[in-house]
Amino acid sequence: VPKDDSSRGGVGAEGRKGGVGGKVCLKTRKRPQEDLVRLVRDYHGGNVDGLSREEFCAAYLATLCESALEGFRNSNGNVKAVEYDNLVTKLIQDVIPIHFGIKVDENA
Repeated sequence: VPKDDSSRGGVGAEGRKGGVGGKVCLKTRKRPQEDLVRLVRDYHGGNVDGLSREEFCAAYLATLCESALEGFRNSNGNVKAVEYDNLVTKLIQDVIPIHFGIKVDENA
């Protein structure tokens, strides 16, 4: 069985490259946030202790996405979702001049 070397970009936690190793999502595993516990209970029918490392990280990511969506829905139009693809162009052509109302010209 390969050594877990994921924190250095080597073999992952599950004995293969790309495992979840020392990822940020696992830092809360011993004391998960209530929204993560609730999500796992509601969608998985169990508790976080029964999740694999990958499942826990997926649930962690899901709570981040749900939080972002809730913020977006409750923003009264003050939030704009922007895809990362061509982000700089979108910021210059849309977000800064239209959403924030700031003129963008060659000097900016």
